[in-house]
Amino acid sequence: MPAGKLGMWLFLASEAMFFVGLLGAFIVLESAGEQHELFVKSSQMLSKWIGGVEVAMLLVSSLALRGSRKILRWVAITTAIIFLLLQSMQWRLLLHHHTAVVWNSGTLQVVDGYPIGPSMLSNGHQMDMPDKFDIHTITLSDFPNHEYMGHGVYMEQKPNQDLNYGPSRNNFFACYFLMSAAHVLHLLAGLVAVLWFMLFAKGKLPVAVQIYWHFVNAVGVVAFLALYFV
Repeated sequence: MPAGKLGMWLFLASEAMFFVGLLGAFIVLESAGEQHELFVKSSQMLSKWIGGVEVAMLLVSSLALRGSRKILRWVAITTAIIFLLLQSMQWRLLLHHHTAVVWNSGTLQVVDGYPIGPSMLSNGHQMDMPDKFDIHTITLSDFPNHEYMGHGVYMEQKPNQDLNYGPSRNNFFACYFLMSAAHVLHLLAGLVAVLWFMLFAKGKLPVAVQIYWHFVNAVGVVAFLALYFV
């Protein structure tokens, strides 16, 4: 086996252990105590269509790079870039979407929008809290007359909260941001390598680079299927 190919396989063996560790932490946290319901509700904040298209882009990217034609390799690069754009869109949706719980005229209400500020609190889409609700989650079923509340919301039973859905919100979002960011960094490294060989080496990709590309895409498919749909 050529030294470069052997070196890549040894490197990917360590990378596999890294990603297995992340996925294992996700599984352990999801099954700990009452975390399962929290993980299920929190995952509803993710856009399923974004997750589905992301998985499709990774699969197409790997299939395209298996071909030797130059046009197919540009397809692999393009689909990888589309994946990165979609991932940045999902991060932005989570970080910029806010749900606030506020007291308004003696009534506890929920305000939902982008972002929460004085104008949102005064003019936003407000909904009365139900008399009884799960302290961990609020769902559309709690507000049968408000179609706008079409997703899961995680919050504690405290008034005057302004919540977004970043990595500090709960264990699910901590796992999501960590795993997706780790995958994006690896994909960026592969994208730089493929672009360099496409532009400066007449499209002749070393076997080691192709192996790395397929590994990163395979890891992404497994990770995003678990995060979005399991």
